[in-house]
Amino acid sequence: MYKREDNISDAATGTFTWMVDESDIKTGNQQKNIQEGDESMREQTSLAFLTWLNSGRHIFQISGKAGAGKSTLMKFLSQASRVQQELQCWAGDKQLIFARFYFCGSGDELQMSLGGLYRHLLFEILRQCPGLIPWCFPGLWSDLASGIAILHQTPFRFEEIRAAFNRLMSEEVTSNHRICLFIDGLDEFEGDEVDHWHIARDLQSWTNSENVKLCVSSRPHVPFLHSFAAEMNIQIQIHQLTQGDIRKFSMAKFEMDPNFDRVKHAYRYLVDEIERRSEGVFLWARLVVRSLLKGIGYRVTPEYLTQKLHTISKELNELFDQTLGSVDPEDRILSGKLFLIAT
Repeated sequence: MYKREDNISDAATGTFTWMVDESDIKTGNQQKNIQEGDESMREQTSLAFLTWLNSGRHIFQISGKAGAGKSTLMKFLSQASRVQQELQCWAGDKQLIFARFYFCGSGDELQMSLGGLYRHLLFEILRQCPGLIPWCFPGLWSDLASGIAILHQTPFRFEEIRAAFNRLMSEEVTSNHRICLFIDGLDEFEGDEVDHWHIARDLQSWTNSENVKLCVSSRPHVPFLHSFAAEMNIQIQIHQLTQGDIRKFSMAKFEMDPNFDRVKHAYRYLVDEIERRSEGVFLWARLVVRSLLKGIGYRVTPEYLTQKLHTISKELNELFDQTLGSVDPEDRILSGKLFLIAT
């Protein structure tokens, strides 16, 4: 049930903290890693997110290119204590219920289906608040209470699960609760663009209750951008905000490398170029940094590393092809699967 979340990389030390810590926005600027415009965008984004957490409604959408770090950010935010503190302010005297789900296009059926989404969220919510079970399954609860029915191993059909979840989202049921859901990877939901329009509509309908709100992430696909573009929702483009994080990550990787002394006089230029060429795509930067660190291990010159960096494709798919081309044939299938998980 938690396989996809467990497979998502943890945020590198010091990255993404600006989303929940206003002081980090300025302290992170000490090494020229954020231009003034970028710093202002971060401040605005952090303020919008924290305000949404403690008093906002509807949907906060994190949109971004493939490999921009959306899933890593969603995992970081879902585990951040500041997020829980702000949500508790929003809940006030009501019981706070927090649940998360991560779609995975390369996973099993439950990881990429609507049925998996409903089942997982329903399980998480009822685990935290079992008193809502009679509201979700009134017929079964009544039959069990009267001795007409007994629990058995037959799984619920999708329509039963969906109906139960929709009852859970109603104003009557949520009146004594505040529910916040984090849903990652909407673009990895199975189906085509028509299906994506449908799931976007369903998610929007959940927030009709003032006691339910969602933080969602996806690539910048039309169904999600348009469906969540309403004035009451908030949208951000994460790849426009991660230049400083990519710089911080790249510098740390170079500085922690056992062979750092060989490039310590030239590595800042490499970091500058990685930050610039990444265009906010964290996975691209991660792969490139690893490739350059391998070169340092082979005692190549900084000039050679610079030349190599400039020959690396800025397109993620082409970089995958270049990377897989250097892998032993017997390892390519496994590497391909790992890339699917990463994106």
